[in-house]
Amino acid sequence: MNFMLKQIIRTRIMQLTPGELIRHAHAYNIDLSLNQANQIINVLRESDLDPFSKADLNKLFDRLEQITDASTAEKGREILTQFVKQYGVADWFE
Repeated sequence: MNFMLKQIIRTRIMQLTPGELIRHAHAYNIDLSLNQANQIINVLRESDLDPFSKADLNKLFDRLEQITDASTAEKGREILTQFVKQYGVADWFE
C-alpha cells in the first residue's frame, strides 16, 4: 500500500470520536459502552505504533487490556477485524 494512503488512514484513526466508534461497533453487532469507546480512543491516540503491523496491533490490544479489561480489548480487536473485512483491506494489515 502506498505511503499516502497509510498516512490518511493513520490521521483518520487519530480523529476518530467515541461516537463514531460506537456506531461502527453497533454496525457489527458489538455492544460497546461510551466508557469503553473512550478508553479505546485514548489508547489509540497515545500510541505511536504502526496500525498496519500485526505485531504492533497485538501490542496495542495488549496495552488496552492492561489499562481496561479483556472484554474491552476484545471488542476493539473485533471492531477492527470486521472493519477490515468489510472494506476488503486485510492484506494491508501484515
